[in-house]
Amino acid sequence: MEQQIILDFHFRGEQDIFEQEYPHLIEKAKKLLGFDLYLNLSATTGIPLQKNSPEYTRLMEIVEAVGTNLDQELRRHKLKLEESSGTSAAAAKKATQAGL
Repeated sequence: MEQQIILDFHFRGEQDIFEQEYPHLIEKAKKLLGFDLYLNLSATTGIPLQKNSPEYTRLMEIVEAVGTNLDQELRRHKLKLEESSGTSAAAAKKATQAGL
């Protein structure tokens, strides 16, 4: 969620508003975007990014990477749930077989 907030404000050219409303996320933004991109975007405050700008392209690359990471995390979480359900089902089956 924080990453989406960071990206949305920077796509819209609202870095100044982002810094006012989310000062606790500034360091995370610098880490996510990279310090150089963060500084470059500060110069475009008040102007939404154009699709043909290199900053827009870079932000889109970050969006894709964030989405991929979220997809991977969701798959891992589902796998853990399935494994724990399988373990629970196997334990229940053993308990039933043992007459517990």
